[in-house]
Amino acid sequence: MEKIIVIIPYYGSWPNYIQIFNDTCKNNPLINICFITDLDKFENASSNITFFKLSFQELKKRIGNIFDISIPNHKPYKLCDFRPAYGIIFSDIVKDFDFWGYADNDLIFGNLKKFISSENLNENDILCFRPDHLHGPFTIYRNTSLINNLFKCSPDYLDIFKNEIYLSFDEFGKDNFRLQKNKTLDNLPDDSISVIALKAKLKGEIKIFMKLLCKEKISETNEIIKYDNGKVSIYKTNVEYAFYHWVIEKRAAYFSYPKWSKIPTKYFISPSGFYTEQQFKYYAVINFYRKTMGILYWYYLRFKNFPSRRLGFKILIDTYPRPGFIKK
Repeated sequence: MEKIIVIIPYYGSWPNYIQIFNDTCKNNPLINICFITDLDKFENASSNITFFKLSFQELKKRIGNIFDISIPNHKPYKLCDFRPAYGIIFSDIVKDFDFWGYADNDLIFGNLKKFISSENLNENDILCFRPDHLHGPFTIYRNTSLINNLFKCSPDYLDIFKNEIYLSFDEFGKDNFRLQKNKTLDNLPDDSISVIALKAKLKGEIKIFMKLLCKEKISETNEIIKYDNGKVSIYKTNVEYAFYHWVIEKRAAYFSYPKWSKIPTKYFISPSGFYTEQQFKYYAVINFYRKTMGILYWYYLRFKNFPSRRLGFKILIDTYPRPGFIKK
């Protein structure tokens, strides 16, 4: 079986959900996770998780030396634009692996061996679990010179790297590219790895696996995610996914993270957060309470932010982009 390493640079402090992510890594020995960080390792780290100690300043120096650029004011989030170049930036870490990739840690891996088969790995150079663009939260690349240098097909990649603003080079670029039926790539700029890779695919230079096998938004109309002994699926339909990424739900004021001392083997997730099996028996009541308190908190923030806006003060938590949602 091919060896896969997933690179995750992370700076700041470990999030309150890191043990949930850690638990789903334990159930997926198929992949190896390497955190690039200056943090101490978190408790009970899975055996397939390693920690490469590197400060953010040292990482920026490493990137600057490789590409002969200066990036003194870049923030950690900007590293997303460098993701397609991780095979070059972290060549010393990925050198003994057949595939490398990147991922977010605000997600739950399902049964990856069901979706990342030897056949898929043998037949493809890139594996992505969305059908419309290469995906920042989890994408895998074959560790070859051709694939590792694919990002250089953009004539502007150095300008993108030097720009302090995140430009979505790892996904869909400034034009918010999405692959649509009958959509031509000919006139699209090479400002994202998605466009670059898909153009290379059309020329027959590389092969890409792209299929909707991830869940990134839970419908507000009673849709619920179930995690059960390493599998991620929809509670009512049992449709299974490679992973669930709570990128949308975490913005809601009523989305609740658990404070579990031990991660259960089975739990549920809805737009109002995580539920144990016991809590799920009273889902209607708890869900109503969480949403009510969340909306009240949202209105409190809106009222509190109003004078700050008028006086030009900094707002730490904004009521954005719609009722019930907040953004730091």
